[in-house]
Amino acid sequence: MEIKLEKDNYRVRTTDTLKTVGQKWAKEKGLGKEDWKLFEAIAVEVFQAMVEELLDGEEVVLPNNLGKLHIGGNKPKDPNAKPICWAKTKALWREKPELTGKQFIYFMNFHSDQYIYRFRWAKTISRVKFLSIYRFKPSYLWRRSLKKNVNEGYTPYNVRQ
Repeated sequence: MEIKLEKDNYRVRTTDTLKTVGQKWAKEKGLGKEDWKLFEAIAVEVFQAMVEELLDGEEVVLPNNLGKLHIGGNKPKDPNAKPICWAKTKALWREKPELTGKQFIYFMNFHSDQYIYRFRWAKTISRVKFLSIYRFKPSYLWRRSLKKNVNEGYTPYNVRQ
């Protein structure tokens, strides 16, 4: 099975996989468009259930020994190394050009007690070859859902000190 990618695009998205695998599966089984739509609906439901599990603080075991997904949080090792809010910093520099390169506006993360939460993929239990070439990047909606939970104070996630 081959997935054709646009030039200079190294990412295979879920929709690409669904289209390729689902259409090939439907063709092999001699199934029509209705069956493909059913396959797509089931896949969307599975991904949605997986996200809900993750956002509830559970760990999701991926099939075929691909590892586990969870949400983890940690505080920066250097308390003085704060992420810069570039949008607000550049707006400040436009208002006051004399501060350009001298003053920055930082994200303080007071709402999360300075923890940074991320989706994490534990690959160490996997027995798949060339696993280092794979990357997990959650969709925009997944990241926004996590942000909403953290901003509302709901953080049942694993944290490292």
